[in-house]
Amino acid sequence: MTSDERYGITDLDSRPRSDGEADAMDDDTDEATEWDLEAEPAGRTLAPAADGPAPGVRYVEFPLRAAAFALDAVLLIVISDYASRALYSFIFSGVLPPPWQQGPGYQFLYLAVVAAVVAMVAIQAIVLTYLIRVFRATPGQMAFGLFTLSMRSGHALTGSTAFFRWLLLFAPLPVLVAGPLVMTVLSQFLSFGGLSLPGWFAIVATVSQLAPVAWFVVLIVSVLLDERGRGLHDYLSGSVVVRRAGPPS
Repeated sequence: MTSDERYGITDLDSRPRSDGEADAMDDDTDEATEWDLEAEPAGRTLAPAADGPAPGVRYVEFPLRAAAFALDAVLLIVISDYASRALYSFIFSGVLPPPWQQGPGYQFLYLAVVAAVVAMVAIQAIVLTYLIRVFRATPGQMAFGLFTLSMRSGHALTGSTAFFRWLLLFAPLPVLVAGPLVMTVLSQFLSFGGLSLPGWFAIVATVSQLAPVAWFVVLIVSVLLDERGRGLHDYLSGSVVVRRAGPPS
């Protein structure tokens, strides 16, 4: 059995492992014994910068990971932004009476807006979890030929693990975009009941905007400091991002 067959990888670099590579892999019992890259999406890869976990497999360099995440983030932000604008326009475009003319009977409409935002985030979660679970990649990763796999098994993540990874990496994006809308709707909802905004409401609104930014800074730093490019979200979910070895094709 060749080394490529052992790791379940075909039509890749079939160079034999040196004794040093074999010893290094045997010493790391937390790494996978197979790397399932058969569902490779179309895309380009970069030349290898460091040895990977197995022949034909490379850990992903930070610039490539950043580019893939940026593409995913743009897609999610655009979707969230347009959905939020549509909901905002529904309230203030004349379809409904102006907020100051609306009575308690319109409370359910504002709750429906909040429910719509939650549904939007839930749909994003379902779609990305499905893509990571089935195709082993997000849209941005597909564009660059990257794979998100289990660090221990080298195979696709389970559904629960893929969702947890989405929660750590992508959930802050819709919060960052739709947060102001939700806060506006909640403040209007409270005003229907003759309630004034509590003093901590402004603090919550500010934190809802700053917390996602701070979290992404932590993730970026953790990726930069790890020799395998695994961020805090990767360690918590037991995942790793890899690619096929070789120059751009």
